[in-house]
Formats: sequence, structure tokens, C-alpha cells
Amino acid sequence: MIRASLAALALSCSFAAVAMAAEENSDPYLWLEDIEGQKALDWVKKENAATDKLLLTRPRFEADRKRAREILDDDRQIAGPGEVMGDVITNFWRDANNPRGVWRQSPVDAYLAGKPEWTVLIDVDALGKAETQSWVWHGADCLAPDYRRCLVSVSPGGTTPMSCANGTGRPKASSTAASPCRRRRAA
Repeated sequence: MIRASLAALALSCSFAAVAMAAEENSDPYLWLEDIEGQKALDWVKKENAATDKLLLTRPRFEADRKRAREILDDDRQIAGPGEVMGDVITNFWRDANNPRGVWRQSPVDAYLAGKPEWTVLIDVDALGKAETQSWVWHGADCLAPDYRRCLVSVSPGGTTPMSCANGTGRPKASSTAASPCRRRRAA
């Protein structure tokens, strides 16, 4: 009898502890996960307005913005290397003509000689224009040793990345947006 009573007491304490833990771990901002939901959009609009009020009213804001844009769009930027893939090197490049960017490659020897010969693999701006979708680049992983197939990650407007197997044309994640996947080989 005493054992049964103790077991019942222990079991009821366990249920109470689980219920309290679940209550403590609930996320009060879970509604922000619904990025297209009206509540989340209204909150973002309100926060953006408050931020704009702080930033846009600074006396040097426009001068600072202009200088930052000049630095980012300067054609004298050094094309930093991305990945070395066999005898080619890749780079993701953004400038005034390519605000969303281009993923490109050059032979390693030309790059090391200071005269890279860039071949564009993916023009994110052209892709967005062709598909009437604002794509954001998140990178690419290519399969060694041939580097002829790549998993490319992009997202519509900067949301969660969508990966595509370069060469198959099949999306690796579901999306309601038009597929960014194209049959293309990295030369």
C-alpha cells in the first residue's frame, strides 16, 4: 500500500514537473516565425520606423551612406578568393552593376598572376530578373575532385536558403517561389 502511494506521488510530481518545464520553455516570440503573418509584418514595420527615425535623422547619415556605397562599389576592390577547386578559384562579387552579385571563377594561375580571367557561373541579378524574384546568395558547395556538380544555396528575398543541385535542376527544399535551379555545369 505504501509503495503504491509513493509511486502515485512520484508519478504525479513527474507530470507536474513536465508541465511546468513546458510552460517555462514556451517562446513568447514564436509568432515571429510566421514571416508572412500580419502580426509579424506589423511588428517589423513598427521596428523599421523606429530605426529609420534614429538613423535617418543623424546629421551625417546621407554622407556616411554615400561614402559606404562608394567603397562597396569601387572597382579597385581586391577580388578575394572563395574556394580553390582544382585548377580554378571562385569568387562571389558584388558591385554597382551587380548588387545581388555574381559567382564566378578564374584559372588559379591567372588569379595568382594578378590578372584573373573571370567566367560568370551564376549571375544572381540576371536570375532574379528572369524569374521576377529577388534572390539572395548564400553560397555553393562543389563535389570534389572534379567540381562539376555544385549544391547552390539561395533564398527568396533573404529568407531561409533553398538549396539546388547544380546539374539536376531539382530543388533540395520545398518552396512556393519559382525554382532557382538550372541545369548548368561549372566549367
